[in-house]
Amino acid sequence: MNIMMIFLLMVASHISFSAEIDPIKLLKEVDQAHRSRSSYAEIRMIIKNPNWTRELKLKAWSLGTEYSLIRILSPRKDKGVSTLRRQNDMWNYFPKINREMKVPSSMMMGSWMGSDFTNDDLVKQSDLAEQYAISLTEEQKKYVLTLLPKKNTATVWGKIVIEVNSKNRLPISQTYFDEKNTKIRQLTFSDNKIFSGKVLPARMDMISFVKKDHKTSVIYDVLNLKQGLKESFFSLHNLKKAR
Repeated sequence: MNIMMIFLLMVASHISFSAEIDPIKLLKEVDQAHRSRSSYAEIRMIIKNPNWTRELKLKAWSLGTEYSLIRILSPRKDKGVSTLRRQNDMWNYFPKINREMKVPSSMMMGSWMGSDFTNDDLVKQSDLAEQYAISLTEEQKKYVLTLLPKKNTATVWGKIVIEVNSKNRLPISQTYFDEKNTKIRQLTFSDNKIFSGKVLPARMDMISFVKKDHKTSVIYDVLNLKQGLKESFFSLHNLKKAR
């Protein structure tokens, strides 16, 4: 058997193996890993930049991909500030003025509480599998998903590249590029732990490539993926209520 034939067989074998992996299914596994059907989490968010460092303690609830509620527990000056998402609508509540404010779609890519995460990141409004065309390649010990926005997708990202561990299907990183293919930020996943019988990254670090020395870390101290929440929990009443 000549070298060319061996090479062609290797390529054919690689293509066959790749075809067995459904990129949309893989993306949804990664995108929904920390939410499951319904979840409750206790989270620390550490925001660092050249001028200051601050730590927020949060509680968060979710139901599928369309409902979420996040409440700040500390520091004291931000205690009670909350964010609610119900399907395509999002509100913030500010207890000092006892007022909820609906977040317009134009603000979804704005920073959440001065962090390197956007409003959209926190409530996962974007359904990546629906809004992006996905291609899959394989490298050593990882799958690489390349997401390009579909024609009617409203987004600031020209491309998102997601790396996934091919052995355990856990995310390694998500890198975001602008429309000029410039790398803007990267989210890395680490410190795998068992939550509700499922191994998941307990730490996520968002690093900015356009803002020097800017970084936001999210650390899951508690994550319960079997909450049994209902849609009625995610109400404007509960947005305001300290519970």
